[in-house]
Amino acid sequence: MPDYTNVLKPGEDNTEFAPGDKPVKMVCIQNRKPGLTFEEFDRYWREDHAKLVAEVAEVMGFTRYVQTPAYKSSDIEAFKTKRGWTGTCDGLTEVWFASEAHMKAALSSEAAQAANKRLMADEANFIADSVICFISFERDIF
Repeated sequence: MPDYTNVLKPGEDNTEFAPGDKPVKMVCIQNRKPGLTFEEFDRYWREDHAKLVAEVAEVMGFTRYVQTPAYKSSDIEAFKTKRGWTGTCDGLTEVWFASEAHMKAALSSEAAQAANKRLMADEANFIADSVICFISFERDIF
């Protein structure tokens, strides 16, 4: 499960890409827990987990929360196959913060750490153990 209080590791900050005062987002790419159908995963994520995220958002410094469930289609499978891509994804989560400094300050509080424990316990109900998670900012190209 993603650990929202330890998203940046010392010595791993890539300063050439530092967002400065721009909003930052934590992006998590996840799959459903084994034994769940996609429909069960999506319902739990959309209905149950989203309520918990909304409940803890302020104390954790979240400014925006976006769920992007994967839409499965034969077209995307053909697209992946032509490129030799493998792997699956049931959804992508974006958790936004006002800035990197706001994120670090908010997530270091005792209240945020307690809220994070609640999130982690809930994520174990529907998310598989293998999650790709990173911090980023948007770079508008067009």
